[in-house]
Amino acid sequence: MYTFKMEDGTRVRDRFRDAHEGDAYMCERWCELIKPSDHLYHMGDVCMERSSNAKTWFVNKIRSLPGHKRLILGNHDHLTMDVYRDAGFEKIKGSHKINHLLLSHYPLHPSTVPAWAHSNVHGHIHRNPTPAGRYVNMCVEVREYAPTPIEEVEQEAKKLWEVWKETKEGQACQH
Repeated sequence: MYTFKMEDGTRVRDRFRDAHEGDAYMCERWCELIKPSDHLYHMGDVCMERSSNAKTWFVNKIRSLPGHKRLILGNHDHLTMDVYRDAGFEKIKGSHKINHLLLSHYPLHPSTVPAWAHSNVHGHIHRNPTPAGRYVNMCVEVREYAPTPIEEVEQEAKKLWEVWKETKEGQACQH
């Protein structure tokens, strides 16, 4: 069982014995939920191992998963762009706009989230508290280790945006 440290310093046991069991579960959920015609945005940190064996496993495994894959690069995405393309990622970006969502790996500073964006959809923080305001945490640890339909993300984001619009900060940013 592997653990990670929460912001308050406490250790949390995860639900898997090791990273391999976690990877297998996430791939199983991906295959259950994603159709070949679906577009999937991975919010970064898709491969954290550096060995040549890990690269081969990564390329073969990701390529075998259904869907049109897009990667928002994370701080642990250290492989070459060719490896990500070989794995089947059709688009690789630092950030991306989709409808009223601004996708990034890190939660962006509030002053950089444009008023048009219902929310900054991000990864990176795992189970740490999501910043206050227009932020949707897409880390697998808070998403049942499974892809989340864009419609659900858009609904969450719109609710956050409606609350933000009503605040003094939101009103000031709209002028």
